[in-house]
Amino acid sequence: MSMVDEYSPGLQRQLTSILTPDIEFEDAPPADKRHVADRRQGERRAASQAAPGDWLQSLTSAERKECPVYGGFMAYFPDAIAAVARHSQAGNKKHNPGQPLHWDRDKSTDQQDCEARHMLGGDLRDPSDGTLHKIGKAWRAMADLQVHIERLHGRGEKV
Repeated sequence: MSMVDEYSPGLQRQLTSILTPDIEFEDAPPADKRHVADRRQGERRAASQAAPGDWLQSLTSAERKECPVYGGFMAYFPDAIAAVARHSQAGNKKHNPGQPLHWDRDKSTDQQDCEARHMLGGDLRDPSDGTLHKIGKAWRAMADLQVHIERLHGRGEKV
């Protein structure tokens, strides 16, 4: 069994909650339910910035089929995705101790500078936590891209 197969039910639940946010799963842990509630309530943002998932939800069925999230991303990089997810968990424990897993955007605003710092680390580990710099760089690149897409979508620009 591959890593992707092992995590498929959870990944399918996450994708379903992104594509159809009104569905709640009875067996979802409290943290998952919190993310659904957070998305519904939205976070503090500039008026021109959309909420996470708004762009994806704005797509038509045909446009969503042009975004093979599993086949065109998750299936290609299962180990890298798992490493970045572990990095998210470790970062949450460090920056938000005792809180459910979430991205506190007020504490994470300098994506490009942090990504560049991790790029300088190359194949080495970050001395502050022992994580590979490449993993931190990937997380920061995804964060930067997510915020950028939200801004574009919020201004009505093409993503």
